[in-house]
Amino acid sequence: MALFNISASEAVLIGCCIGEYLEARQDNEYANVLHFFWKWLSPFVPNFEISTTTPIPQDELPLDLEWTEIDGDRECAMDAGDPRVYYVRTATKITRMQWDRQKSSLLDLLGDLVDQFVVKSLQDRLHFPTVADRSEACLHQERTAAFWKSLEEWHVDGLPLESVNTLFEVEVFLASSMSTPGRPDNMEAVIAAVKRLTSENDAEGYFSVGQLFGRTSATLGRWERSLYIDSYAEFHPYAAFHQHAMFLPGAEYRNNERLWNYRGSDQTLTAEYHSNVKTLLGARLVQECWHAVGILGAEATRSLVPRHVDPTTEVVTDGRREMLDLAEARKAIWFALGVLLGTLRDVDDAARERDRRSLTPRPYLLSSRASPEQIAGLIRMVEQTFCDPGDKSLQPEYLVNCLANAIEALAKELWPKEFDLGSRKGELRNVLQAHYATGGEAERRFARIALTLYDLYRKPVTHDLAAFKCTCDEARFFYDGIRTLHTLSQEIAQSRSRGQA
Repeated sequence: MALFNISASEAVLIGCCIGEYLEARQDNEYANVLHFFWKWLSPFVPNFEISTTTPIPQDELPLDLEWTEIDGDRECAMDAGDPRVYYVRTATKITRMQWDRQKSSLLDLLGDLVDQFVVKSLQDRLHFPTVADRSEACLHQERTAAFWKSLEEWHVDGLPLESVNTLFEVEVFLASSMSTPGRPDNMEAVIAAVKRLTSENDAEGYFSVGQLFGRTSATLGRWERSLYIDSYAEFHPYAAFHQHAMFLPGAEYRNNERLWNYRGSDQTLTAEYHSNVKTLLGARLVQECWHAVGILGAEATRSLVPRHVDPTTEVVTDGRREMLDLAEARKAIWFALGVLLGTLRDVDDAARERDRRSLTPRPYLLSSRASPEQIAGLIRMVEQTFCDPGDKSLQPEYLVNCLANAIEALAKELWPKEFDLGSRKGELRNVLQAHYATGGEAERRFARIALTLYDLYRKPVTHDLAAFKCTCDEARFFYDGIRTLHTLSQEIAQSRSRGQA
């Protein structure tokens, strides 16, 4: 039984993510796999996050809010008691915003798969949010956007070069603070987790072809970035950064050192591109897309032929011509990928039907970042399953599996900051042991029950579901334990609210 179901085309796209990620890590050790998950998959994945915006009167505002001025006439604040809630105040209106994630998308599940192996940047916290992360990252984004807006109102022409360079450095720092994590991913663990997922779904072949597309796309991207840097070096440094900062990974710095180390000359990158295309054209799945293969092969062959320039008619500069050639190469790659994904529709339909018939369809699988509302909904669903005595196909192992992540999700809801320590102290078991030793009565009960369920059921079912076995009575025990943890977490949260009041 797989951790969760993926279709053939999803395995191809996940391969694209990993292929480009592996290439990026050769240039920048801070390249983050979550960035590539978002880049490749977000256009295809439904957003299950619900945002509710409600105007409220002044007297409904909590008294302990810490307001931050954003752009002169607007202030923002997070609700310390409920991290999902975020307030915006102007001279005429106060708005309460609340986020909630009702279901799990493929991005949520992939983020959860590698969660313990990555450190999230603020941008990642917006794309793969925990309950606590969402408002904090949004507030930082608001501050950054306000600062950029103030810079746009400056007239750069006529300023001394020193002032322009200072603005450039400030904007580089702001961009880096959103997109660069605090330390590198554990790349080997990330790759192992993703390969395990594709192996359990019998999708290794699709994943491998996706990696080829990802590597080819990364080569084109590296080539394109080198052309950007060469083409804009003659322009004003601030103008070049201002127009292209969001597209150039070279904008990422740490301790005044640029993180990206561009490797290879144009000749090396050209050879790498043609090697990748040759490998792609030899893949069986790609060969079945004969029309796309013809276009991809013709484009690769055309780019090998030297161009004869007539000085009397040529009006395009060398750099501009290379950019146009790159655009044609990229179109051929994307066309071939699109045709391949289109041929997998029947295989995808079978995977979707398999997931629909499973005990817990993928959108209802619990992430370790699940909200209490999601956990309560799944508890009700499992309760209905137990109440059906005529169901002879009941598999208690799967019932345990679908609720297993509720332990971590509820603990993160109670102690969000303790999971962001970037060390073993922030691991679930260590957090629970610390609160069992030092917490109040309700916290100690929560921690002891959670540790028992975690050690006896959650760890074995998560790490080896195929070998995990339990009885229906054990599954009921696990279900009762999760329901008790949910009740205790509400009791602890209410006790905190009363204490703050």
